[in-house]
Amino acid sequence: EKRLTESAFDGESDYEDDEEWGELIEDLQQLLKEQASRVRNALTPDSKDLEFSPSPDQLWKALSEDRRYAVPKTLLVQFDDDVIDQCSKLARVLHDTNSSNVHFARLRGAHLTPVSV
Repeated sequence: EKRLTESAFDGESDYEDDEEWGELIEDLQQLLKEQASRVRNALTPDSKDLEFSPSPDQLWKALSEDRRYAVPKTLLVQFDDDVIDQCSKLARVLHDTNSSNVHFARLRGAHLTPVSV
């Protein structure tokens, strides 16, 4: 009879242990999901944060119409393999405003090539 009581008690204890382990695993899963979400949010910026400010159109308009760019000398650096370069357009805008003496430097590389002066 004593064995039956101990056995019954041990079975109940095993059930409680299983329940505690299950809760622990659920808590860990939730914690991992929350941490993964934080990492994903930190590594994936909102699309609005990737936009330039001012926008390219606003910048061109400000340079050509507002005439606030009044620098005596401007150095435009072009790379020989830069498909998004707009130095020529910028030089024309600056020339039209008579606000700058524009000089060009041409370097080997692409748009993301590091430069140090």
